[in-house]
Amino acid sequence: MQDSSIRYLTPSNTAKYLGVSRAFFYAHIRKNPTFPKALTLTASKSVYDRLQIDEWIEQNQKQLQANQQGE
Repeated sequence: MQDSSIRYLTPSNTAKYLGVSRAFFYAHIRKNPTFPKALTLTASKSVYDRLQIDEWIEQNQKQLQANQQGE
């Protein structure tokens, strides 16, 4: 897991933080409109707010657990 003092995560680090592959992460955010949106820093650099991700996880905990049990 990432250092909890780091607030903004690159897409790769966001995938690591969530414990999934980058491919799974990108597929998931395309399919799930409720996932927090990336913040665009430059034309080629975006980051995700870890606090928004943590909040999203809390709000979707039951669905995430059901998805894990169905795998």
